[in-house]
This record gives sequence, structure tokens and C-alpha cells, in this order.
Amino acid sequence: MARAGHEIASGTLTDALPIGGLDADYNDTVKEIDGLRKKVLQETKSQELYDSLVGFRAPSMRTTQDVQFQVLKDNQFLYDSSISNIEIYSARSPVWPYTMDFGVVQCPNPPCPSRNYSGLWEMPVNSWLGEDGQSCSYVDSCSVGVNGFTAEESDWYDLFKNNFEEHFYPAKAPMHISMRTSTPTENQQLEQAMVRWLEDTLSSYNNVWLVTHKMVIDWMRDPLTNSQMLAQKWGC
Repeated sequence: MARAGHEIASGTLTDALPIGGLDADYNDTVKEIDGLRKKVLQETKSQELYDSLVGFRAPSMRTTQDVQFQVLKDNQFLYDSSISNIEIYSARSPVWPYTMDFGVVQCPNPPCPSRNYSGLWEMPVNSWLGEDGQSCSYVDSCSVGVNGFTAEESDWYDLFKNNFEEHFYPAKAPMHISMRTSTPTENQQLEQAMVRWLEDTLSSYNNVWLVTHKMVIDWMRDPLTNSQMLAQKWGC
């Protein structure tokens, strides 16, 4: 997957984290967060792959206060992507990624960090809107039709298209497409709608890019013009 261009990140070794409210949780948190990278290195013997694992998302997007973020900073992770945002639900523009030099912009899914972490980025998960107008951080948890497994491909396509337009106009904020790994194989209508929407969107706009989290941060650190990106065939 890495050789094919996918970015791999850490999601803990056992899909669990300590509560994080105590300093005593620090060592167990290191074992979970950095433990996955060490396991990857042990199994693949690839230092290159180990070095590329610079991102993290907490299981079930449950942040563990300051311990989690201190562990990420101390172990040279580049970014966290565990904090959700419900801006569209609140009729506000989605939030762009930001450094945690001055703490978090907002954190609606506590327990949240309270300190500053210089150099560590937050890739906020801007929630989508389901058909019922309620926010959803994962595509496959959005309200579509009577339920997600009986919804038609056209229903899913409209979900992708409508949420893209909410992100693109006017903020042009990065739009997460988060879903459980089993979903595309279990829900053919969703998969077909997503592929069709991606093809339509990328062929209709010359300033929309399919990218990884790290590529977003790289671009924010050293922005390219649209013509430069086109010339470099930038993106995935």
C-alpha cells in the first residue's frame, strides 16, 4: 500500500489508549502510539516505511487530553487527526489544518488538550452533513436514505457532491473522506458513488486535488501555485 502511494499512519497497537488524565499514563500511551510504528519496522524491516509514519488518529477519535499530544511531540510525529469539528452543522466554514503552537482552535470531542505543542499539527476532521442535517465525521455514519445499506448509488453520490460544495465554497478547506476500512467492500452503492463522484470532480475542476494528510501539510508549509501543481502532476 505504501509503495502504491498510500500514506500509512498510526492508530495505536491494540486500538486502545489509556484515559490520559494522569502522567502515569504516559508510558502506556507511548507503547500504543509509537508501538505500532515499531511493530511495522519489526515486521517489514523497512526503515523508510517506519520514518513515513508521522500521523496519528486516536481510536474512535477519543482524544486523551495532554498525554496523547505530548507523546506525539516527544516521538517526532508530525500531526494528529483526532479532533472533530462541526462547523458546517453550525453554519460556519470548515476549519483548515493548523499548528498547535497556540493550542487547539476548538475541540468538541473531549477530553481535550489544554497546552501548546510547538511544531505539532492538527488535521481537524471537519464533519459532513447527512441527509437529516446532522453532522457525521465518517461517511458511512451519515444519514442517507432510509439507511446506508438500502440507499441508492444516486443518494450516496448526492451526499459526496453536496458536502464537497460545502467545503469548496468559499473556504476550499481540505475535505476528509473518512470511512471504516470494511465499508467499500460491504456497500457497493457507496463505493460506486464515491468513484463516480471522484472522477466527475477531478475532471470538472483543474484546482481540486486528491491528496494525503501529509501532502496537505507540505503544501501549507511551501505552497505551490495551481499552474505549478499542474506542471508537476501534483497529487495522488
